[in-house]
Amino acid sequence: MIQEAIPTLKNLLSKKNWSSSYLDSDKNFPDILLTNPSIIEFQGRVIVAQRKLNNISGKLAFSWRENRSSIVLHYLSIETGMTDFIKEIDVSMISNFCSIEDPRLNIFNAKLEIWACGWKFSKSNQVIIQQVLIKLDKNFDVESYIVFDEYDDMEYIPEKNWQPILNSDLYIYKAQHEHIVISRSSKKRYISKGLSWDFGEIHGGTQVIEHKGVNLCFFQSSLPLNAADTNNNQFPSKYFVGAYCFEVEPPFKIIEFSSKPIIEASFDNKAIHGSPAVLFPSGLMSHNNEIILSIGVNDCSSFILRIPHNEISTFLNFDQLKP
Repeated sequence: MIQEAIPTLKNLLSKKNWSSSYLDSDKNFPDILLTNPSIIEFQGRVIVAQRKLNNISGKLAFSWRENRSSIVLHYLSIETGMTDFIKEIDVSMISNFCSIEDPRLNIFNAKLEIWACGWKFSKSNQVIIQQVLIKLDKNFDVESYIVFDEYDDMEYIPEKNWQPILNSDLYIYKAQHEHIVISRSSKKRYISKGLSWDFGEIHGGTQVIEHKGVNLCFFQSSLPLNAADTNNNQFPSKYFVGAYCFEVEPPFKIIEFSSKPIIEASFDNKAIHGSPAVLFPSGLMSHNNEIILSIGVNDCSSFILRIPHNEISTFLNFDQLKP
């Protein structure tokens, strides 16, 4: 397959009117790694939730059996990229997981929620990954949590990277081939045609926001790298970022989508020994005259991409989804 050139974050940083940057909370890199950020505006302030990993092994990526993740909340200044610590949420506060990671933020019934992935080991030492919904009180303490679905050793499906639809109890369960939106309260499923995507399996993305009368979200996928494109220090995979819009009412049919990746991962970005080439879009919000997209980079840092509203349509280059 012949591909047109796909921009990297480094390419996008060269855009003069885009004030995009890494977060100030990366300042302890590489000893403390804060990545896969989700952002939201809550009670008049912007909040970012990140996966936190203490880099005790010196080779972060896929050493999570040693490096247990937690989730940290910060207040964030979009204009400066500076952060101010709020709270750290670790596994001692929820269930019997070994680690929690990859947060997505939502607001429902005026309360802040964190959707996250929790992992643990089964009796036969199989890794079990489940989706966790954490509800916070006014002090950002854990008020309650829900763990979705239980599987035994012979019948396991990982629950990872669901995308909440902002200000609702709905979430995207799947986007490739079938587009499945589920109500967590009624368990009702809305199923419509999904995406056909040539850049690997789609596995989650940002929370969903309303933009110009439709729902907008970004997603990630990955493909194995050719041996010539990597080295012994890096995990041989590359991630891609796409986006799509879908109806705001049931059955939430996809209307338009990016037929090719908007951004691709690169080792030109921050990376450490063992990093995969990852771009992990996990937060989305509209702020002043920009769409703000928060992205985890190479499993070890956090990036804020600020896209002017008047350039969104050109940047996304959407195609209509055919019936």
